Amino acid sequence: MDDYVTEHWPGFVGISLRLYSPRTRLWRIYWASNRIDGFEPPVVGAFDERGLGVFEGRQDLNGRAILVRFIWSGITQNTSRWEQAFSPDDGQTWETNWIMTMTRIE
Repeated sequence: MDDYVTEHWPGFVGISLRLYSPRTRLWRIYWASNRIDGFEPPVVGAFDERGLGVFEGRQDLNGRAILVRFIWSGITQNTSRWEQAFSPDDGQTWETNWIMTMTRIE
């Protein structure tokens, strides 16, 4: 679980909740913020043997159904990279619209 606060949108607060199922070996990542009612539908996926995590789910964006994809990569003890992409055509094309690189501060 983590929370997200940014200076770019004063008053905005978001939270993600990650749940793992040992039975299916899948993660479900849920997102909520103070600008929506409840949680968004989850993105669902897993990490491969190289540590690359791909998670996809269906969501509504401004009244239009889209696919959302999160990719986690470059995961070490001190770093990681997360990116988000949207697809309006059921995964035929993707538009990456957000990338975060994270580094642990000592």
